[in-house]
Formats: sequence, structure tokens, C-alpha cells
Amino acid sequence: MKVGRWLTLSLLVMAGCKPAITGSWKLDTDEETTLTVGSDGTGRADLLYVVDNGSQLYEDKFEVDWTEVTSSRFTLTLVCFESTRNAPCDPASFEMTCESSSVRESNGTDTKKLACEAAGFWETYPFDWSRH
Repeated sequence: MKVGRWLTLSLLVMAGCKPAITGSWKLDTDEETTLTVGSDGTGRADLLYVVDNGSQLYEDKFEVDWTEVTSSRFTLTLVCFESTRNAPCDPASFEMTCESSSVRESNGTDTKKLACEAAGFWETYPFDWSRH
């Protein structure tokens, strides 16, 4: 039985099956906020956000490391390496958990979705992504 499981896994890898999280994503509420996730467990994110009562737009750039919890659930660690704020970048680093799904649109096409939740500074940020 172990040989059968190994063979199945090997065939999936050779067939090019990738985890559901891999690819390029854009935030549903902001086309310029992006998340790119590679099949090697790494990626990059560029987050745009407003603070100071909506008077100032900022951008933070993150390196991403991710792990697959189940075939549709993932944990991402985002480490800030650049920010347009006049403050240290490190406090902006965070973790989020994400759930992938497919949504049937009114035109009959399926759209890949990624719903994520974060804590701390980012807990109220709407991390709902669509694959592009």
C-alpha cells in the first residue's frame, strides 16, 4: 500500500499538480494590492493601505513563506522588507491563514478565491483575493 501512495504522489508531481495557492492574486477591493505565490513555498506581496483617518496611502512590500495545512488551507508568513511609512518595517510583518475555493460566476466561469485572516495591525484588513 505504501508503494501505491508513493506512486500516486509521484504521478501527481510529474503531472504538474500545484497547490491551490500558487499563482498571482489581486485583492478584490484593490487591484494594485497583489500576492504572488510560488510552488516552492515562497512568494511576494505588495499591500496598499490607508491610515491617519484616510489621509495617507502607504505601501508595504513583503517576502512570503507559506505552508500547506490541507489541500485548501494554508498558513502564510509575511515579512516586511520595504515600506513607504516613516517607521520601521518589522512591526508590519505578520501571519495569516487562508482558505482557497472556486466560485461560479454569473457568466458560468469559475474564479479561484483565497479568503485570509490576519491578526494584529492587519486584523481588520479585508484579505479576500481572486486569482489573475
